Amino acid sequence: MSAPLGMTAADTSEPGPGTDMAIAAIALLAMFAQMERNYMLARAAGGRAVREARGLPTGRPAKLNATTRAGAAQRIKGGAMPEQVVAELGVSRSPLHAVPRATQAPPTPCDACYR
Repeated sequence: MSAPLGMTAADTSEPGPGTDMAIAAIALLAMFAQMERNYMLARAAGGRAVREARGLPTGRPAKLNATTRAGAAQRIKGGAMPEQVVAELGVSRSPLHAVPRATQAPPTPCDACYR
């Protein structure tokens, strides 16, 4: 099977036969990739807008409900290791990272400046 466009590789480090075609092929692939990314973002935004208009939840479902989150926060404040709490709840560490932030008051601007 021969290489597309008569190129064996997309080496653009040195000028030579096929270099211009290689650069053009790479630019076209990049353009189509960016175009598909834009379409993907538009489809996702449209889907979110439809769900919001219908009153349906958007985003990923929470792994922990409010009661479980509050219990996990109390256990961590009580001295339990987060890894231990995660193992008992059967979730990854990601849902647990938001637990202390969700149960504490937001910092004032002055507190945030000195951290």
